[in-house]
Amino acid sequence: SRHADSSLGWPWGPHIVPDRAGRPSDSVVAMAEMAGMAALGAFDYNRKGFMFEGVLNQLRQYQEQSMRMRQFELYREDLRDLIDFTVSKMDNYLLINALLAGFCIKLYTEGRPLAGVS
Repeated sequence: SRHADSSLGWPWGPHIVPDRAGRPSDSVVAMAEMAGMAALGAFDYNRKGFMFEGVLNQLRQYQEQSMRMRQFELYREDLRDLIDFTVSKMDNYLLINALLAGFCIKLYTEGRPLAGVS
């Protein structure tokens, strides 16, 4: 059996011992291949997750934009309601003030009403 000797200074590290031709052993090559396949699988998994997250981010941004647009539509609707309320209130004041103005004009032109006359 071959033992790792740190004094040899192998470029693969002290735990990987090359065979007589200077190549890593078959088990080391097999482990490297398995590590490469695992990395490729992890990359593919992460890529699928990344692509899915990109779609979700885009949908989230569209939803945020539509919510902002709806919020400003509600602001505009609230302003219209306040303005309509003010206009209707002014219409009521106009009616009351017109009646009061008519009574005042009648008092100034015809004078004080007589007692006992309705």
